[in-house]
Amino acid sequence: MTNTIRSPPDPLWSRMAIHFSSVVVFAVYYRRTGNMMAAMCALVVASAAAVVVGLILERTIAPLPVILGLIPTVARTFLAAL
Repeated sequence: MTNTIRSPPDPLWSRMAIHFSSVVVFAVYYRRTGNMMAAMCALVVASAAAVVVGLILERTIAPLPVILGLIPTVARTFLAAL
């Protein structure tokens, strides 16, 4: 039995994957369904997942998924109030 220590993932690669995963999910979901509202919901869910993964792997909050997750939520709340 050998003791192997895993090296942490390459920070640049993991950071790019965390930041842009929600955008990729949105684009793929919209391209396949053509439904903007469903794609926005997928964007919000993917953004929340990206923030959680960023907290676990990098111990920081990724700003891009937070912003991309908040914009549709705030816009929908604002438009519903009108």
